[in-house]
Amino acid sequence: KKRKYDESYLQYGFTCSSHNNEEQPVCLICKEVLAAESMKPSKLQRHLNTKHATLSKKPIEYFERLLQTSNKEKNTLEKYVTLNDKYLLASYEVSYLIAKTKKPFTIGEQLLLPAAIRMSEIVHGKQYAAEISKIPLSNDTVSKRISDISNDQFQQLLMRLKDSSKFAIQLDESTDISKMAQLLLFVRYIYEGSIHEDILFCRPLEGHTRGKDIYKKVNELFEKEGLNWKNCVGVCTDGAAAMTGQDLGFTAFVKAGNDHITFTHCMIHREALVVKKIAPELNTVFFDAVKIINFIKSRALNSRLFKNLCIDMDSDYTSLLLHAEVRWLSRGRSLKRLLTLKDEVLIFLTEQNSNLADYFHDNLWLLKLCYLADIFDKINDMNLSMQGVCVNMFMLKNKLEAFVKKILIWKNRVESGSLEMFPFTDEYIISNNISKKDTPITKIIVNHLKDMEVYMHRYFPNDIDTQQWICNPFSIEMEEINFLNLKAQEEFAELTSDTTLRLRFSQVPVHEFWIEIKSEYPLLSEMAMNKLLPFCTTYLCESAFSTLTYIKSKYRSTLINVENLLRSALTQI
Repeated sequence: KKRKYDESYLQYGFTCSSHNNEEQPVCLICKEVLAAESMKPSKLQRHLNTKHATLSKKPIEYFERLLQTSNKEKNTLEKYVTLNDKYLLASYEVSYLIAKTKKPFTIGEQLLLPAAIRMSEIVHGKQYAAEISKIPLSNDTVSKRISDISNDQFQQLLMRLKDSSKFAIQLDESTDISKMAQLLLFVRYIYEGSIHEDILFCRPLEGHTRGKDIYKKVNELFEKEGLNWKNCVGVCTDGAAAMTGQDLGFTAFVKAGNDHITFTHCMIHREALVVKKIAPELNTVFFDAVKIINFIKSRALNSRLFKNLCIDMDSDYTSLLLHAEVRWLSRGRSLKRLLTLKDEVLIFLTEQNSNLADYFHDNLWLLKLCYLADIFDKINDMNLSMQGVCVNMFMLKNKLEAFVKKILIWKNRVESGSLEMFPFTDEYIISNNISKKDTPITKIIVNHLKDMEVYMHRYFPNDIDTQQWICNPFSIEMEEINFLNLKAQEEFAELTSDTTLRLRFSQVPVHEFWIEIKSEYPLLSEMAMNKLLPFCTTYLCESAFSTLTYIKSKYRSTLINVENLLRSALTQI
């Protein structure tokens, strides 16, 4: 039978504490905690007489005062610890918001905290404002908090990757504002029955940016964190020699001993290569248009005068858009803006006595410019449709196939005398009463569309016909999967005969369907995920580089370790 504490034990200088639902005597003088078996007057008396003999004759009132003092200290400590935890949590939450919004660390101490104090003082009074002022948000504190958050997110990601049976990566290299080469790597993996994408790392390349340097950086991280190349099913890069070189590229080093990995050249980069393949007569017009834009945009005075002219003419826009070769959508947008403001541009160039104004008096040159703006605008629409998260090769191949079919439709329509699908071109011909028979623009457009069709087939060969069973398993006949091994064919026969799974397939994304049936049809599920998991574009890397440019601006160019900031800003963990 367990003894219970009695208030009479206070005369021996003892109170009690509870541990695992068991009361234990605690000495008020030396704070020593005795065993539960010592909860006896004789043992408590012996402790007082042997260890505190000088206080053994003290009256019970003395020990009551000690108990009151002890309780006050305990309450004060608990309150202090609780408040400290709240301040710490608030500090982490605000630091995380700063990282998410990609703002400098100093904004916490210089703006957020003073603003919060001022608002609390107005709404609740100075007492609450004084409490808020205790939240630590200094520059170094925010930096440390973001680092802690990022490290925790990184550890969670590693745990997910190790739990996932396979993963795929995309990587790219770029130079930041301080001329430092940054290697960015994203990973796609299976977690909780779905596909997830996250940033794995962003590390600087201190020296060369050759294929072996990139491979060394990635492989070091894999070895350090226990990631295995055997679990990697796909690698997606751009077409740079350092990435795709046959002998010394990054992919060449990865291929050594990893024949199972699927290597993909970013489809958006390939589409950009198709766009560059235009006939010299159209290419000349494009570069002429760039000259005109640069004449106005590259000079501060010209930019101001042109803006004033657009304001006076009540134009929809007040400036042109510069063309940047590295930006996927730049061609279409810059030409479209130039055509929208062509009247304003002509007036301005004439006032400046520039020979560039002569181009706007040439109907054929303007028709070519109109066509380039139209076709680049359509290409931009396709480019945007290929961007996004969790896209797979079947989705992108369908979009590309549809675009090729549209090219054939456009070509046939142009040959029959219709230009309605090219609004700028059609509008210019109608508004200027130009006869389509008297202008060579029709032949130029047809030739360009033919060339584009050829290049689309060259850069995007149709190599997924044998994989249609993955995206349409219930529409495939058994004869169409004869290339699969016996076990896979047997699983496929069972799968396609299951009416419940047929219904389920129509309700969920294709990748979730194959993940769900992994336990029942392991071979088919693995084969399907080997095709669905690899990245098809480096969109995430390109998007992250834009974020990096925003974070590491000219005002924060001394930032070295940007990985923590990028991870906190981009990750979904």
